Amino acid sequence: MNRLKDITVIFKNMIESDDKNSISNQIGDVLYFDLLYRSFNEGLRLDGKNDKRPASLIDYIHKIFYENQTLRIRRLLDKGDDAYSLRRILNLIIANEHLYTRESYVCLDGIQYEIEQNKGIKEYECKFRHEKYDLLFRMNSGKRQKDDRLMVEYLEKIKEYLDKPNILIGFADQYVAHSLNKKKRKKTDQNLDKISLMQLQKNYKLLSWLSYTLSYYCNSLILFRVPVVTYDQFENWVGTLFVKDISKNLNKYWNKRADMFKSWEDKYWMMNDLYINPFTKVKRN
Repeated sequence: MNRLKDITVIFKNMIESDDKNSISNQIGDVLYFDLLYRSFNEGLRLDGKNDKRPASLIDYIHKIFYENQTLRIRRLLDKGDDAYSLRRILNLIIANEHLYTRESYVCLDGIQYEIEQNKGIKEYECKFRHEKYDLLFRMNSGKRQKDDRLMVEYLEKIKEYLDKPNILIGFADQYVAHSLNKKKRKKTDQNLDKISLMQLQKNYKLLSWLSYTLSYYCNSLILFRVPVVTYDQFENWVGTLFVKDISKNLNKYWNKRADMFKSWEDKYWMMNDLYINPFTKVKRN
């Protein structure tokens, strides 16, 4: 049990530490800069004509957004043994799956195994952990046993899905992080027209699915949190970038998009369904 606790401490340091590169900070950056850029883009749609708006600067903003976002996604899916990434956490879980018995999972930090042995918040937490483990358990029927083991096949399916070619990762690798010659980047060149806002959004959903899925194994540490803005992020936009007073429109757009990100929590965390990829549920016998 202590060995699983040691692994969980490693996860906590990677996910929620004060390090600027922590996974929670990386996810927060992906979402915050998407919300900021997409609101800016919406402003351009609502107030397209502004002779004082520098066209070269607008082009730069578009370009740097795509490059930075693809790099942020690439970092979160980095396979490196020393990376703070979702992919590294998946690899660690697979390598240590034998530690994840039901008893170790439920009793990780002093919780008693039997629900009725606990009081107050610990009773709720014990019930919660048993229910989550029911999803991860190899079988979907029969009495709960302390030596129940994980459904490793599920983890392997996730790994298989992530191993498939990803257009955005290819773009980040071959155009942003590195400068490959034409021969080596031929396949990526054929898909450059697919580097779009929609493709970015598909990868946000992938990150959301992977984050919530790995949360089952990390004591609920990785949750796809939408950043809470405590200041006016659109201050001075009107009168400089935009002529029309579109502040209310921008706030409405921001909130609607933030709500979309939050809705993925219902799908991947609250509904007690496992997904082998962002779109397909696990079929249980």
